[in-house]
Amino acid sequence: MSNKITRRKLIKQGALGMMAYAMPGPVPFIKMHNYMKVNKHYDVLIIGGSYAGLSAAMALGRSLRNVLIIDGGKPCNRYTPHAHNFLTHDGDVPADIAQHGKAEVLKYDTVSFLQDIVLEAERIDSGFQLMTKSGKVYTSKKLLFATGLSDIMPDIEGFEACWGKSVIHCPYCHGYEYHHRPTGIMANDQVVQHLAPLVNNLTGELYVFTNGKSTISTEQTGKIKKHNIRIIEDEIDYLDHTQGKLNKVVLKNSNAIDLDALYAHPEYKQHCPIPEQLGCELTEQGLLQVDMFQKTSVEGVYAAGDNCAMRSIATAVFTGNVAGAICNKDIAEEEF
Repeated sequence: MSNKITRRKLIKQGALGMMAYAMPGPVPFIKMHNYMKVNKHYDVLIIGGSYAGLSAAMALGRSLRNVLIIDGGKPCNRYTPHAHNFLTHDGDVPADIAQHGKAEVLKYDTVSFLQDIVLEAERIDSGFQLMTKSGKVYTSKKLLFATGLSDIMPDIEGFEACWGKSVIHCPYCHGYEYHHRPTGIMANDQVVQHLAPLVNNLTGELYVFTNGKSTISTEQTGKIKKHNIRIIEDEIDYLDHTQGKLNKVVLKNSNAIDLDALYAHPEYKQHCPIPEQLGCELTEQGLLQVDMFQKTSVEGVYAAGDNCAMRSIATAVFTGNVAGAICNKDIAEEEF
């Protein structure tokens, strides 16, 4: 039996949501509305229910729009014990902030929340249709992706255990907690040029780990060394830590540097591939391309949060609010 026939049979049986991930090889795209019953139609379907998605839902709920938020339960900052640089919530647990926001948003009776994973989406005459892992199918006039990013951890022992705790990415989100303490930057070239002045402002003991041959320009190298910042080109072997609290960076030459914090910008990818499947364009940095109104390159599809903007709670809330307001404005004008 071909993969295509198997998939069609499963769709008719309502079993695709359970089996989709188990099928070997690429799964051909099937027009969902030909085979499955639509569970409900909404004005806007929001994929991603953390800060950006919740902020968008609040703007839409206050505009009496029927909204469904679908969230997989794995926010980007789940590794981080405390959130900072977000007014009224500085130092709070990230999950607590999101839970409080969710409770506020769900007070609006036109907003619903579903714990599920979106597998597919397609454009239809009335807007968009998507299917979830549980086999549910929903349609909407607009789609809003607040799906964040997935960090790709480097193959360095101890890195993931320290990520978001003492291996950090943002001086504004985490830097104050480590000011005047021995700090490192694990990066090369452009990232070092960006981070070195910011982190140097916070500590007088700073190291740059290029984890291999430095590609920092001669001019930038001179600036870095002028501030007594040591550039270490030896490769990192592992991070010595105690339950995520960094103790030292151990190099492959057996030398070790005592550190309390290490800045790093690991590679990342879009957490959800569906916007690209719909034709949404990416920037050179791998973020969803949006305009000032949070509109993607595909008509009727919007994005907010880490998947298209600077990574911070404040930015996620702001871009979500804009995206929700513009979604409502577009629908209102189309219906007027």
